This record gives sequence, structure tokens and C-alpha cells, in this order.
Amino acid sequence: MALTKQQKQVILDWLVREFSGATSLAFVRTNKLTVEEITDIRRELRPLDAAFTMTKKTFIRIALKQALGIDIDPESLPGQVTIVISRADPIAPIGIANRFANDFVKEEKMIFLAGYFEGALLDRDQTLRIATLPSRETLLAKLMGSMKSPVGGLARFFDAAKKDMEEKGIDKLSGLAVANVTTESAAESDTHETEAQNSSPSEAETPAA
Repeated sequence: MALTKQQKQVILDWLVREFSGATSLAFVRTNKLTVEEITDIRRELRPLDAAFTMTKKTFIRIALKQALGIDIDPESLPGQVTIVISRADPIAPIGIANRFANDFVKEEKMIFLAGYFEGALLDRDQTLRIATLPSRETLLAKLMGSMKSPVGGLARFFDAAKKDMEEKGIDKLSGLAVANVTTESAAESDTHETEAQNSSPSEAETPAA
């Protein structure tokens, strides 16, 4: 059934709003996807505040021009086109779409065609590179993991220092430092005296190599 002019305008207005607020876009050829597979993809994208919507290339061309000032040749989007619209994390939704595309690689059910990222229109290869980047959540998890090691080491230092203070009857960390220096100085003094007593004159006068 053909769309009325009013229905077309509703779709176009929605696309313009979505494109204007999107953090990234990916255009995917989805000729062979089943309804169930589309539902599965949308289910995974929904928690990321992302959409997976199919529309006509004419609407895409007009909406891109009105929302982002970008001209795109509809011929560069062959087949049935579905758009991954990211509203928050610009990378994770495209990564999810890429995972599904890899699952369907033999059937060629999902093929990336183009994308939009950080104000630029991307070709297929550039879009695929974005799709393989780690998401913001992954990067934050790695950052927190790297921060835990030095924090853990610092915590172990303070635990050891507290135990040492309790054993030495010291109530301030500065006192522990002084006590350690005093102990080490005394130990070094004893060591030097012992070495002086035990070494021969020739050994004592021989400079270190």
C-alpha cells in the first residue's frame, strides 16, 4: 500500500529528528534478514538507546541533507537499507550490528554500506573500523582495571605500615620513618665495623671495580 503524503512527512520528520540527535549512524544492507532476526537485533540495541530502522533511500537522502547538511548518493546504498541510529554510545550499537553481520556472513544478510561518525560521512571500510573499536563501557572497565593495581599496592603498603607501627609502638607515620632510618643506620654501622675488622689492609685499600 502506497504511503500518503502525510505519512511520508511523518517518517521524514522522525528521521530528521533522529539524525540531528544521533551520535553515529550506520547504513546496512539487510535484504535477507527475517522478522525474527530483526527483532533480536532491536532487542540488543534497545538497552543502548539505539534504533534499527528500515526506510527508503529517498528519505535517507533528504533527512541527511536537512539534519546534517550531508549529500549522499542513493546509488551508494544498494538494496534494502536499514539504519543503526546511536543516541548515546556512538560505537557499541555499531559493534553489535557488526557481531550480527559476522554471524550472517555466509548468507550475506547484513552488509555495511556507509556510516556517519563525528561529523563525517564514512565509507564501508571506515564504518567497519568503527564497528571493531571497543565501546565506551569496555574502555571504562579497562581504565578501572588499570587503576586498581596501584590502588591495591598502596592499600597493602598502608596495611604493612600500620602493622609495623603497632609492633614498634609508634602512633605516627613520620615516627615509623624515623625509626626505620635509625634502625637501618645502626645496622649499616655494625656492618661497616665488622667488615673493617675482618678485611685485610690490601682489600680495604683496593678501590671498587
